[in-house]
Amino acid sequence: CGPALVDIAGMRASLAEAGYDPTGLNPVLPVDVSTDHSLGVDVFGSPDALRRNMEREYGRNAERYRFMKWATRA
Repeated sequence: CGPALVDIAGMRASLAEAGYDPTGLNPVLPVDVSTDHSLGVDVFGSPDALRRNMEREYGRNAERYRFMKWATRA
């Protein structure tokens, strides 16, 4: 689903640059988006391993998460 959302975002940006309303390009039917995502384990065997792994996960994928949030609202 990520590549399709990127394509839609690109087409909407092109519409806006051409002077058209980008909100005119929206899916007609609502869909649930599923993203297959595996988690890396960088730290293990310590009491703070979960916290440290989550910090690294969000650091590595912050842009992806922001984009998905934007797509949900757009």
